[in-house]
Amino acid sequence: MLQNKNSRLLVSDYLILNACFLFMHQLSGVHGPWRSYGKLWLMINVIWAAVSVWNKKNEHWRCQSLVGCMRFIGVNALYMLYATAVIAVLLGVTGFSRFHVIGTYLLYFLVLSLTVTIVFILKRKASDSLTVTYRPQTRPFARHWLELFFIDLFLLGISYFVVHYFKYGTIIPVDNAKDVPLILSAVWLITSLFTDKFKKAQDRNVFYAASPFVKSYIIGSALMSVVVYALRLFRYSRTLVFGSLLLLLLFELAIVLLRIIQRDKDRREDIETIDDVKRFIKQHELPVDEEEEKVEEAAESVLRENYLKDQQELFQYLQSEIDVQKIDRSRVHVLDTHTLYNIQILENQSLRLFMNLHMLNDIRYLNQYLLQVHAKLKTGGFFILRKRRLENYRERLEGKYPHYIATGLYILHFLWHRAAPKLPLVGRIYFMITKGRNRVITRAELIGRLYFCGFKLIDFARIGDSHWFIAQKLKTPVVEANPTYGPFIKLPRIGYGGELIHIYKFRTMHPYAEFLQEYVYEINDLDETGKFNRDFRLTQWGKVLRKYWLDELPQLYNYIKGDLRLLGVRALSQHYFNLYPKDLQEMRIKYKPGLVPPYYADMPDSFEEIVESERRYLQQKSLAPFRTDVVYFSKAFYNIIFKKAHSK
Repeated sequence: MLQNKNSRLLVSDYLILNACFLFMHQLSGVHGPWRSYGKLWLMINVIWAAVSVWNKKNEHWRCQSLVGCMRFIGVNALYMLYATAVIAVLLGVTGFSRFHVIGTYLLYFLVLSLTVTIVFILKRKASDSLTVTYRPQTRPFARHWLELFFIDLFLLGISYFVVHYFKYGTIIPVDNAKDVPLILSAVWLITSLFTDKFKKAQDRNVFYAASPFVKSYIIGSALMSVVVYALRLFRYSRTLVFGSLLLLLLFELAIVLLRIIQRDKDRREDIETIDDVKRFIKQHELPVDEEEEKVEEAAESVLRENYLKDQQELFQYLQSEIDVQKIDRSRVHVLDTHTLYNIQILENQSLRLFMNLHMLNDIRYLNQYLLQVHAKLKTGGFFILRKRRLENYRERLEGKYPHYIATGLYILHFLWHRAAPKLPLVGRIYFMITKGRNRVITRAELIGRLYFCGFKLIDFARIGDSHWFIAQKLKTPVVEANPTYGPFIKLPRIGYGGELIHIYKFRTMHPYAEFLQEYVYEINDLDETGKFNRDFRLTQWGKVLRKYWLDELPQLYNYIKGDLRLLGVRALSQHYFNLYPKDLQEMRIKYKPGLVPPYYADMPDSFEEIVESERRYLQQKSLAPFRTDVVYFSKAFYNIIFKKAHSK
């Protein structure tokens, strides 16, 4: 229903824009050739689609106020007007009235604002809060962010006029320079949003605060070069174009330096001021009722003689892992179902043992299913579930067809039942066709889902052609991180100042593997290199990606954003970070993490040696930052290229 409502609002938005376009076409009176206005109409519709995708209008968000809704609509209208002007100039689309273009977007803003106002009033009568299916809730704009944004835009204009005066001896734009401010501002806006330079400008470290502005200048100059070359805009002065960007960079660096000096001065004057430490909600243990329930009739007899009468091997396995004598039969529920409704109707917090004999591979919404079971169990209650083995299908094929045919069929089965569900668009088609039946689920993914939903794995075993798992409800479901599922992953890591950053990588582990670090550490501990022993979370193709550093390529985006440096200690997960000594933890958060860890210069062989390698690097960096980075990067580069050091 929510998706249908989203689609209706998106279609309404589109129809309002086109109605405003046609109304302004009639209102403007004298028109140019319809062909020109046809190009304008096509351009406006393409821009609307691009802005809608960029702002995710098809998703819903909670609009906290009418003013917030108005601001969002106004910003979108301004983006569209701005994009129309830039594209018209770059592509040379002419022959239409400016009154027509500006009037279309102004009328679009007014009509859409009136519509939202009416919806707001009607909804407010029924509820104090308004839910508008329009876009996901965005991070609030900090006041300093907006201040820097408008100041930087003003400085861009100053830079243009200063360079223009230096080049032509006048501040009045000459004929071949009138379009330059529009193109420059478009490049400036794109690079500013891409590098998040205004949000990073509050850093106390001069280098960290200035680096996003330098990156923005480099990317902007490169983008401007591509635009000039691709569109043959050689009539524009290179001194004016690139000089304006360079002068803007100098202004920005001066302001960043002044802000840091002023902030340091304020800190010295007020020694009682402390930094706010961002705290994250953690998954926590649930209190277990120590008082034993009165057992009128133990569950052992009903399991052995009724539910598992024909599966004595399974009963013996459960009896070896769970003391069923201490569980009353009234607190036991056994089903053979893939329908979520059969679980939803059970009373919450009522069971000590829940078992589903049906294959987990046929359940469409796995997390909903696991969370429903979590809600029905008492704290400390047991959950027994069944999964089809991955090897079953291949074994059947090998026994039925020649090897090369079986291998080909298995590859197709792998692509359809294992790879397809994980791809964004293809996954929807897959579930629409299969309804989630016969899906391939790896052991690592299932255990990860259990931990994500608040369970702890007790044991698993192969019985017959199935894998059986015993899990226990001991924790709350995870609420601080979304699970990763597709080929690209975004992992939470400890960054500069102890803040949480998200590192982008190609997937090398099974889905939901990020929730299993503590579990793998408990069963395998660490090897001599500081990695987990026999880490079953790693896929076969993941080993190849790690060997050649291919999984690290998306981190270049983190480098451009300013989350990472070229050389620095590796960004660690909270679990790994907690394994480090306290003094080294404090040293680590004083600097940004890096793409290339310093221990590639020392090539340590154990976790303890890695710790000491990072300690030496950070101690030397505190005394001579630039020289230390140059020396370590040179050694790391040599080891990676010539000694074939690689990520594990």
